[in-house]
Amino acid sequence: MNKSKLVGQGRTAEVFALGDERVLKLFRPDMTAKSVQKEYNLGKILAEAGAPAPAVYEFVCQEGRNGIVYQYIPGKTLLEHISNRPYAVLDEARRLARIHVKIHKHTVAGLPNQKEILAENILNARPLSIEQHATADRGIPGRL
Repeated sequence: MNKSKLVGQGRTAEVFALGDERVLKLFRPDMTAKSVQKEYNLGKILAEAGAPAPAVYEFVCQEGRNGIVYQYIPGKTLLEHISNRPYAVLDEARRLARIHVKIHKHTVAGLPNQKEILAENILNARPLSIEQHATADRGIPGRL
């Protein structure tokens, strides 16, 4: 698989073009295979359910790093869009909120419960003390 031009990057991965129709999201070495596999599985479920998400083609290992091959969807990122039009931040935030409302109106079999995921993440957060874990788990605002 010949990756070509770097088309994006973030905290967890770099994204490379694979021709005109596919991209390779190549995760950084500190990302576990389990977390990449989880993203792959969730992406497949969403795409197959007809959600507005890119198609997910395959899970790969390249250069000792895990990756996912996705459908390439051309266009600017939201960050690029608002960087060029800072006055549009509020409009774009509203548009993103409307998209999230539409997404959350649907139930897709096979997706994990978001509340359970958040609770697990809180309990597994290393920098928090036992007291902070307990407070966060109870959902008491302003106590962290």
